[in-house]
Amino acid sequence: MAIVKVKPTSPGRRAMVKVVNKDLHKGKPHAALLDAQSVTAGRNNSGRITTRHKGGGHKQHYRMVDFRRDKDGIPAKIERLEYDPNRSANIALVLYADGERKYIIAPKGATVRGVAMNPVDHPHGGGEGKTAGGRDPVSPWGTPTKGYRTRSNKRTTSMIVQRRHKR
Repeated sequence: MAIVKVKPTSPGRRAMVKVVNKDLHKGKPHAALLDAQSVTAGRNNSGRITTRHKGGGHKQHYRMVDFRRDKDGIPAKIERLEYDPNRSANIALVLYADGERKYIIAPKGATVRGVAMNPVDHPHGGGEGKTAGGRDPVSPWGTPTKGYRTRSNKRTTSMIVQRRHKR
């Protein structure tokens, strides 16, 4: 997540700061997990304002979040991270091994699979449909992972008595 300062085009925007998250899903939410949400906007049953300073804003759908988390022992993977207009935390769409999808509150550090990203976000991203990553496993910055040797300090190589693995 990045914090972006807004151009001071008016006094109200002079101190404005936005939080931008490139990993959030740009499309529509999962329709099966949406519910209608009626907003009274501070009005009673006859339509009169009973609570001031409420109302306005964009129309919102309620995302049915699984707070119970009762699917123990079933492996799952996070499909995507999404914005939720009803809460300050992001939510994650989880696909369980039995095919069921649920929303959960996104845990910190959960960054979506590289294959599911766009090419600008990860070296494995892009492609038509569910394509495999075109390169060996690499980090988001392109360095190989899983078995890639990272040692580059030649000054202390003579101090190594025996190596763990052969080259």
